[in-house]
Amino acid sequence: MALSVKHGSHSLLLLNVYLPYFTGSDNDDDYHKFVAVIGKAIGIIGTSPTLNACIIGDFNACTIRNTLFGKEIRLMCDDNGLLLSDVTLLPPDSFTFYSDVHQSTSWFDHCVSTLQAHLSITDINISHDVLSSDHFPLAMSFELPTSELSGPEPVRSTTIRANTASWERATKSDIEAYHRRCSPLLSSIAIPYVALLCSDAQCDNISHREAISKLYRDITNAMLTSTKTQTGAWVERVCKGTPCSSETFIYPV
Repeated sequence: MALSVKHGSHSLLLLNVYLPYFTGSDNDDDYHKFVAVIGKAIGIIGTSPTLNACIIGDFNACTIRNTLFGKEIRLMCDDNGLLLSDVTLLPPDSFTFYSDVHQSTSWFDHCVSTLQAHLSITDINISHDVLSSDHFPLAMSFELPTSELSGPEPVRSTTIRANTASWERATKSDIEAYHRRCSPLLSSIAIPYVALLCSDAQCDNISHREAISKLYRDITNAMLTSTKTQTGAWVERVCKGTPCSSETFIYPV
């Protein structure tokens, strides 16, 4: 199910998904269904005319634990320049599912966003006071521009140049402040030398792919964290190149 909200010249696409539960084997039919649904969802938001799009729902994937489905979700985000908005914005001990049988909690429900939609989120929380099932609702608020003076929504582009951050607009003090915050965060990132120095041009080692994806994710998180104290306009200027950076970093030409 999908919902498209239009406000003036701006719009927001919300795509709801319900994904199968992983039973323990990558040969399981549910694994292939999971990958197929994720691929279709990515295709829908990738061809949508709006850059403000989110995939929301029960992913049946815990991304903060070492699970196959959780890894797939993170790889999907890294490969397509998307953000796990709930994991980024909520505390690490959050949960959306409670098992009466095992007396345990899990974080199965997520919001995967484009960068533009992520920056539009003004509030996100898990409603633990709503008991309609064993899952707790993920509640979110978005803020779209309310005035036509803000200009029309950016048009989706397939060129890397169109998505490049406009560094020429930043002042010297902007760049110096950003560098002071970003430098120590980047310096603390562990470099996966084994994966980066792999000489196999057709390498299909999943650990290498995960290591490179984690490196990109750590770099992206450091950059996003460094912009949080800047103005909204600066955040958008610095970060709007993230999706193409992901593609360029993971699949260098």
